[in-house]
Formats: sequence, structure tokens, C-alpha cells
Amino acid sequence: MTDLPSSVLLVDSDGAFAEDASRFLEAHGYLVTHCDSLNAARSRLRGRSPDVVMTEANLTDESGYTLLQVIKQSDPMIPVIFCSAPASASDVVEALRAGVTDYLLKPIEDFDVMLSVLDKAQRWARLEREHAEAQRALLKMNRELNQSLYELERDQSAGRMVQQKLSPLSPVVYGDFQVSYRIVPSLYLSGDAIDYGLLNGRYLAFYLTDIAGHGSASAFVAVWVKQLVRSFFRDQRIFHSRRSFIEDAPRLMQLINRELLKNQIGTHLTCLVGVIDTHTNELNYVVGGHLPLPILVTESGEQVLSGRGKPLGLFEDANWELNTVELPPSFSLLVFSDGALELMDAPGLVEKESSLTRLMAAAKPKTLAEVAQGLALEKVDTVPDDVAMLLIRRD
Repeated sequence: MTDLPSSVLLVDSDGAFAEDASRFLEAHGYLVTHCDSLNAARSRLRGRSPDVVMTEANLTDESGYTLLQVIKQSDPMIPVIFCSAPASASDVVEALRAGVTDYLLKPIEDFDVMLSVLDKAQRWARLEREHAEAQRALLKMNRELNQSLYELERDQSAGRMVQQKLSPLSPVVYGDFQVSYRIVPSLYLSGDAIDYGLLNGRYLAFYLTDIAGHGSASAFVAVWVKQLVRSFFRDQRIFHSRRSFIEDAPRLMQLINRELLKNQIGTHLTCLVGVIDTHTNELNYVVGGHLPLPILVTESGEQVLSGRGKPLGLFEDANWELNTVELPPSFSLLVFSDGALELMDAPGLVEKESSLTRLMAAAKPKTLAEVAQGLALEKVDTVPDDVAMLLIRRD
């Protein structure tokens, strides 16, 4: 027997049966309202809805199916039980298909059967209402989720537009040097950043940073770092003289590291900063925890440039070592973020770097399209990590 407060609307033209059934159900805790016709039942349904309706299949003034439709239009969660004289199996099946919850056959010799059917009907109704409520809650959550996704997409579109507006032209030609780049994000926004420019008509400066993490957070840090570096170049006049050509790459690392720690950004980055004296063809560069190391491809072969240094944003007393290379008259300098290593089918980091170097040596790329082809990027639907590529050439 259910312990829910329950009301039963009993619609039956048999007064004796209705009286006996009402007395029995009330003795077991039910509140019973008896109607002997469809019209009386209609009037009763305009008030408080019952928990269960038990009705004859064939009323004196209408069919029980008519009452069933009235109830379903009013509240489809109210269970309806047909209680009628013996019927054929096809009649019972038809009633169940029409939406009747259960079917009792008169005469009912054991009213305990009625209690069991009512209890089952109420449990069904409760489960149906819980299911409907869960569906409504799910629909509400989906609407809220769709709205959140729309706002996220709008924010990411704005973030991507900011990234694009802050990005340098590609390709660009500075005298005999051609510079181009490409960033393939693993998500909508990228935590990799590249920038370059010709300073004082002589010094071709460039850098590639890889912010730890993925998605919007690292992308916004990348934008902040790019603006920070540009302010340093403007205010500190970095790489504007022969002396600054020698001194400023390590100093730029220290400036970025100091700002990261001071502002407590909560993340760190790897970085490679380089500058080419276009008059002497000399390259100075600094490595800040960055892998893979730059690859220099020349007519005589390929070379992985050496260098080491700590990541930025972790150590207050960090210093970075300046590396110098004499570039040949004709070369291709390739700088990648570590996302390129994720594309290599090799077991370890050393093997991945070797695979990347061999690919670039074999391809001898003159364009980023050839670099991307060498990495088989067109065969990858989604890269596991942001892939940034910087190509500096001199023919």
C-alpha cells in the first residue's frame, strides 16, 4: 500500500459497487469521490485533480474512452484505470493502447487486488512525473548550455580576432630575407605566439613563445606577452645598435621573466628569441626552455642549433646564454613549437627531434606550405597541441 496522500475519482453507474469500493478504499486511507456519469465527472475534474481515476469502460451517458481523452487533455500524468464487466482480450489491449494504465474486471471478489492496482498506478504516475521533471530540467540545462556555448564562441571569436590583429604579416620580405609563419591551434585559440620585425633597417628580430596549457587561458597570456614584448621594443629600443644586437636577447628574456613573476600570471612559457644582423649575416639567439631547437637547412646539409636555458616565469634569478651562428649566404631557418614534435611517429623526445630534422632536411622547404606538407598536417583533423612554425629564408 502506498503511503502517499491519495485521492481517487471513482466514475461508476453501479451504486452498490461504488459504495462498497468507496468504503473499502477509504478504510485504507484513500479519499474517494464518486460520480455516476461523465457529466458529473467533468464537473469534478474542473476542481482539484485526483491522483487516480477509476472508471467504467462503458458509462451510461458516454464511453469511458471519452473520459479518458478529457483527462489526458487536462493532465496526461493522471493514471486512468478501467473497471468493467468481463471483456475480451482485444478490448483490454485496445484500452491499454489508448492510454489506460490498467484494467480491472468485474465482479471484483477481492478488493485487495484493487489496492494493488491503485498502488502500481500511483507509482507509475510518480515515475512519469519525475521523468517529465527531469526532462524539463534537462531542456533548461541544454538551453543554458547552448547560451553558454554561444557566449563562449563569441568570446573566442573576439579573442581570435585580437590574436589575428596582433599577428605580423606573412610572408614579408626584408631585403634578401623572407619571413613567414603559421600557427595551427589545437583548440579555437592558440597559446603559441610569433612576432618579428626589422629594426633600424638592419636587425631582423624574431621570437616564438609557447605558453603552458591550452585554450583561452594560454591564448590570453600569449596576447599579453606579445603586447609586453612590443612595449619593450618601443620603450627600451631593443636591437637598435650593434651593442644591443649582442646584449638585448638575454635582456629581453629577463624583462619578460620579471614581468611574469611580478604579475603572478600563474603560468610559465618557453621561448626562443633571435636577431639577425642582415649586414653581416650573423645570428644571435637565446633559448628559454624551448624545444625543438631551431633547424638550419643549407645547401650543404642541415644543422640543429645548440642552446639551453630555463623556461620563463618560474625562476627569479634565471639567466640566459647568448648563442651566435654565422649564417651562410643561402639558408632556411626553421623554428617550431613543441606541438610539431607531437606529429612525429617516434618513441622519445630525442627521436622525435631527429625525425623532425630529417623531414625538414629532406624537404628543404622554401615555403610554409612545403613545411606543412612535410609534417603531413593536411592529414590531421585536429592537432594534439598547438603547432607554430616560423620560416626565415635567404636565397
